[in-house]
Amino acid sequence: MSQLSAQTRNISGKITNAAGLPMPNASVLIRGISAGVTSDESGNFSISVPAKTKALVVLSVNYSTTEVNITSDNMTVVLQPSTGANLSEVVVVAYGTVKKTNITGAIGTVKGSDLENKPFSSPDKALQGAVAGLLSTSTSGAPGAGTDIRIRGIGSINASASPLWVIDGAIANTTDLTVNTTTANPLSSINPDDIESISVLKDAAGTAVYGS
Repeated sequence: MSQLSAQTRNISGKITNAAGLPMPNASVLIRGISAGVTSDESGNFSISVPAKTKALVVLSVNYSTTEVNITSDNMTVVLQPSTGANLSEVVVVAYGTVKKTNITGAIGTVKGSDLENKPFSSPDKALQGAVAGLLSTSTSGAPGAGTDIRIRGIGSINASASPLWVIDGAIANTTDLTVNTTTANPLSSINPDDIESISVLKDAAGTAVYGS
């Protein structure tokens, strides 16, 4: 007969912030292995690790990554807020985002805080005067009426000179919704307070991804 040692051990614990409040949905990973678990609503977690594992890595949004040594089978992990030093401003380009320092084209960005609480019926009207090279004029004085937007003038003789609107990665239909009545702008159904940011691509380098 021979004796076999356990190949794994169970580690449990609780994750809190600096104020002592529980941290739900925090990721607990085994150092050197991609396997892991997430904490529950009370910040508690339980994970099975190899017997030779020495440390765990704990991650959570807006908090610094914390590596803790396994000193017992029941642990308490305190996460510290991230200083934001690793964050950099990003700009929405086409169907994704890039760092602002890596942009080669001419792109203007309007933050949501610049649009909220302004007396405009649609976000396209709120862009007037907020982006260099953009002209926004109303086709009618009626509330919710359509808006003509020109970016750096008219760029085509026969094709439309109106910009292409992409909302959360989906191309939006901004064509007038009415026939022989007061114009209706589809963008007027968007609450400006719900907008995080608007990026205006103003040259061929920025708009090339969408085609001509």
